[in-house]
Amino acid sequence: MPSQLKNQLILLAGEANDKRMTFYAQDIESDYVVLNITARNHASMKIFWTTLQAQLEDFYPVLPKDPQVKYEILPSDGGFDENAIQLSWNISDTIKNSIEENSNSKTSKYRFCAVVSRRPQEYNMCDELNENIESIHCVNQNFDRMKIEHLRNGRNYHINLFVRDTHTGGIASYNSLEIFLHKNSNSSKEISSIFRGKKSKSSKRNNQRLYDSKLEHGKLGPTKGAIQNYNFQIYQENSKRVLLILHSCDGYIRVAIYRNGKLLKKSEPFTGFRRFLIMNAHYGNLAVQVINDDYKPKSFRLWASIKPEKSPYPMLPEDTSVKEANRTCNSVTLQWLKSSNTNVRYCIYSKKENINYLEELVSQKTPNFCKESFAEEQLVGCYNQMDVPSFSSLLPGKHDLTVQENVNEILETTIGNLDADSLYRFDMLARPMDKSNNMELPYRTVWVRTKAC
Repeated sequence: MPSQLKNQLILLAGEANDKRMTFYAQDIESDYVVLNITARNHASMKIFWTTLQAQLEDFYPVLPKDPQVKYEILPSDGGFDENAIQLSWNISDTIKNSIEENSNSKTSKYRFCAVVSRRPQEYNMCDELNENIESIHCVNQNFDRMKIEHLRNGRNYHINLFVRDTHTGGIASYNSLEIFLHKNSNSSKEISSIFRGKKSKSSKRNNQRLYDSKLEHGKLGPTKGAIQNYNFQIYQENSKRVLLILHSCDGYIRVAIYRNGKLLKKSEPFTGFRRFLIMNAHYGNLAVQVINDDYKPKSFRLWASIKPEKSPYPMLPEDTSVKEANRTCNSVTLQWLKSSNTNVRYCIYSKKENINYLEELVSQKTPNFCKESFAEEQLVGCYNQMDVPSFSSLLPGKHDLTVQENVNEILETTIGNLDADSLYRFDMLARPMDKSNNMELPYRTVWVRTKAC
């Protein structure tokens, strides 16, 4: 602050902190107020101005007296080297009272979102969206816990939990959590998923036949607990296994699988792609229930076969994350594990983001993962992984990706011509080229900020 201006001002308040700071005063005898903020190191902040004290108190969600986030390690359905964690937290009385007062509303005023990262998020008080985010998980205000799956053993994870007021946009942060999953972690405790919501009266009447190796397209109405039933008949007595694939296109669903009337599997709510392998699938009938987990309409794809090798989808690795290996002011190097299929095409799409905060990201409309959701101009390029190395473009005018195959079946490519100090979103789709009626699957989205030149 210039010394001349400083001498003309009267200090109203001062505070040094790395958390939220609040100041409110009445009857200030001045035409203007100057806010001076300094930091010894690089800092990020959000400022909220108001002339009404009630607005200041109502803007941010109220945290509970104990803002700690608790966790429990659970076995994951994803594989022997994976685990899941269940997070739990307290909800403040203010939010509970608000939920009770608006119990008839179909929309949630509050949302709880957990950001999972491999590195500490230094600016988590402002929910700034930094690079190296692994995943984001959200539940509505009726839940005080969530399950996060597909976390690899032997890794360190940092988790930040936020509560967001969807009406004001204000966000409050719980205490950060750091978790290390030991490689020998093998919790035997199981979480039983309870199907909430009323079953549809027509659930017994909407049975559909599910044919071997035929992809089915289904829909669910905008009712929590809406059900679509499928029957898969097994005619071969020597069938050893059945692969069931369910691809939720645009939101959270659940699935229940029965064999000859006996429950085999109940899933947690999920979105995206899931495989279910049923062993010892002898002669008989498999009944599959697909269930809506909220009040929004859903679309999904369903496929089943006694010959899993016929799947139209690529066999992606257990870890589908795309990692930032290096970044400069105008380029980004990405790495990912390749598919176990021999002939796969990988296509990378990029988009320059103007989103800087988590609240804007989680407010975006849920994309439809079963439709082409990327514009042609977003395509960076494609790479064909084949028995004999070959390169091919998907669209005219687009260059092929130059991909290097490293040890441990890691693929790597560098994307250039990027703007400095800018946030980019990268999406990658994989499609098996040696299968008829092939379908593509996405790797996990990664956000990377280029360096400032």
